[in-house]
Amino acid sequence: MQGRDATNSSTAGTATDTDWQRQLDELVAKVDAPGAVFGFQRGDQRLVIGSGTANLDTGQPMTPGTLFPVASVSKVYTATLAMQLVDERLLDLDRPIREVLPDFRVADDRATKELTSRHLLTHTSGLDGDKFDAFGRGDDALARYVEDCASLGQVHDVGATFSYCNSGLMIMGRIIEALRDKTFEAALQEHLLDPLGATRTGMLPEDLIWRPLAAGHLEDETETLAVFHHWEGERSHGPAGGVVTNAVELMDFARLHMDGGVAPNGTRLLSEASARAMVAAEIEVPNPYEESTHWGLGWELSRRPNEPMLVSHGGDLLAHHARFVTCPDADLTLCLLINGDGGDRIADALFPPLLSEAGVTPYKPPQPPETPAKVDLGRAVGTYQTPAIRIRLEAAGDHLDSTLTIISEQIAEMLPPAQRERRQQMVPVADDFYLMSPDDEADPWLPVVFYESGGQHYLHTGLRAVRRTSGGQS
Repeated sequence: MQGRDATNSSTAGTATDTDWQRQLDELVAKVDAPGAVFGFQRGDQRLVIGSGTANLDTGQPMTPGTLFPVASVSKVYTATLAMQLVDERLLDLDRPIREVLPDFRVADDRATKELTSRHLLTHTSGLDGDKFDAFGRGDDALARYVEDCASLGQVHDVGATFSYCNSGLMIMGRIIEALRDKTFEAALQEHLLDPLGATRTGMLPEDLIWRPLAAGHLEDETETLAVFHHWEGERSHGPAGGVVTNAVELMDFARLHMDGGVAPNGTRLLSEASARAMVAAEIEVPNPYEESTHWGLGWELSRRPNEPMLVSHGGDLLAHHARFVTCPDADLTLCLLINGDGGDRIADALFPPLLSEAGVTPYKPPQPPETPAKVDLGRAVGTYQTPAIRIRLEAAGDHLDSTLTIISEQIAEMLPPAQRERRQQMVPVADDFYLMSPDDEADPWLPVVFYESGGQHYLHTGLRAVRRTSGGQS
């Protein structure tokens, strides 16, 4: 089924375009963001609406065509480029990375030898996922990033479990560069954006400043919403989070995958086999209380009994956020782009009616029990650590007190001082299942699961595994 570029052109259920616009306007007024764009496509019906302001400094209005950095949604673009190489028999997902990048090296010798592209795409590499070093604006930025991975440590052994990994997708971007013999941006443009007809999508700021772009916004020291005067992303981070696009072209990208690798203009960009492989469950997420239950080749998946499968990816920067969900069985795509905080609250209000019509029970975050479960808190007490963060858990009556500290100087420098250490409570629901209190009362509690894999103990929350380094009762 062909997608269309039309906006504000259809209805869903009994709601009119005016109803959707009113809802979006009301929701934007209640969050810490000056504007947002909401879109959905069901079959050949498409609606894209903007609300509020794209830039508080200039007063630029938000429109359906306003561009946003979509952060980690970019990973699906990178995965698509990788699968095109598979189609051309230039890449074998199960061969060691060193066959393409002979000088590739990480801190762990075994990982250096065994890591494959499949590990990178499925977030099972075990690499520390939050290496965000910058290597300038030159064409060699990704190559220099990968060279610097020689000291990159492991969160877990290769293939032992699942932990969301930005670093792995940056390495995947360098593999694409090597096999295409061109920069990642050029590979994206020539092999995906141009044939897709995505004339507004791009990555580099110098290519995008001529187009209407949503500036990011955060509260300043006086708790006043203000423009965040930074470009959120280094060139070396592009394959993990550097794509800038609008809701219209994002939904065209969704059609490519929902239509088995065929773009809305009729161009085949992926084989049917590769399109299917990207949404096949490769790994089960260890935390069953998260919204996503499995991961494919680039896509996150929600596969629940007697429910249509959801194929999605989110994206979060400091001052921009994206939510992008498809339901292939219902031919439905949803997206929400926002230039400030509050995207989940808007998506949680607008997405459920459309998902319900598609036969999907919208995800509801678990709620804490009125009385904490009686469990042995000592099993969870201890220190959990990655190269980027340290979490200390201490028993405190009927719950755990959690102190999360950013130990990566690079990441700490990106955050306000108040956000470099966070104290929260963790309330037990069952022996190995806790809920962590949110920073804001309006936000949901976060599910935390404790488990063992490969002889190591982990806590898993926010799609990340954090290994226990001391304490605990096995």
